[in-house]
Amino acid sequence: MKPIPLRERKSESQQILFVGRLVPEKGVQVLISAFARLVALYPEARLVIAGVGPFMPRLKEQARALGIEDKVEFIGFVSERERDVLLAQSRIAVFPSLYEPFGIVALEAMAAGVPVIVSRTGGLAEIVEEGVTGLTFTPGDPDDLLHCLVYLWQNPDLAWEMGCRARIKTEGITPGMRWRIRP
Repeated sequence: MKPIPLRERKSESQQILFVGRLVPEKGVQVLISAFARLVALYPEARLVIAGVGPFMPRLKEQARALGIEDKVEFIGFVSERERDVLLAQSRIAVFPSLYEPFGIVALEAMAAGVPVIVSRTGGLAEIVEEGVTGLTFTPGDPDDLLHCLVYLWQNPDLAWEMGCRARIKTEGITPGMRWRIRP
């Protein structure tokens, strides 16, 4: 895996990041639902959704219907460099897929030292060690995802430690290694 700049320790970011295709199986609708409830607890929170796809209009409508359109930013396609900047600016990265065979983007977030929350499905479930390198939740369950978001929001030092352990775990990964990450 190509080196990704490490997130700064002292970051007081209020940004949650999703990067991926905007299709139903990526579960962004679950993230928006959980995020709407997080904003009620932490009004300073912001959600950045990077990606394109046919589900974008539906997701924008969901944010509007939940009254959080001013807290959710759809920024479209991003280059690797732009993704790295977004990771460096983010407090948490969330990958709420309902189905995910690989989970490369979660590995990229981990390599940047960003605390991750992923659904327990496919490749995502294989790469995140619960409570050590990130948190996991039941796919499609916004309540479970909200619990993870609140936990990391309330425990920034622990979130930072998870990000550091995730970064260490991903060191030395190359694209051909497929999930051979340090135990």
